[in-house]
Amino acid sequence: MVKIISGKKIAWFRQMWVSSPVSGKHQMSSVLCSFNNGSVLYSVTLPESDAVRASVASWRDEQGKAVTMSQFLTVQGGADNHWRIRVPAPKVDLSLDNLLDKIDIGQQRILGFTEAPLPGICAISFDEIN
Repeated sequence: MVKIISGKKIAWFRQMWVSSPVSGKHQMSSVLCSFNNGSVLYSVTLPESDAVRASVASWRDEQGKAVTMSQFLTVQGGADNHWRIRVPAPKVDLSLDNLLDKIDIGQQRILGFTEAPLPGICAISFDEIN
């Protein structure tokens, strides 16, 4: 799986692979947010005991400079297709309503607009590596 994400002054390239055959399915989640002020947030989490890096995250300000942040984001789905993204440090709590709820019934892809404190758009995906 390969994804290329670009912003105003930065770009991310994500490539996932396994170094040896794996049994079963392994869950992975991704978050990408682009905010109206020009800053962007990206996170990939693979909660596996043998993962080299179980979580990778990056936040860039409007100038493209790194913002110190926790790599452990929390994504929670709630009633009525309402989702929350929480970053422990710096403490940020984003909420959005899934615009894709009628298209992606399995809730594997979530897309929505965030309000204050950081208005913008966020995409959340849940994938499997097998």
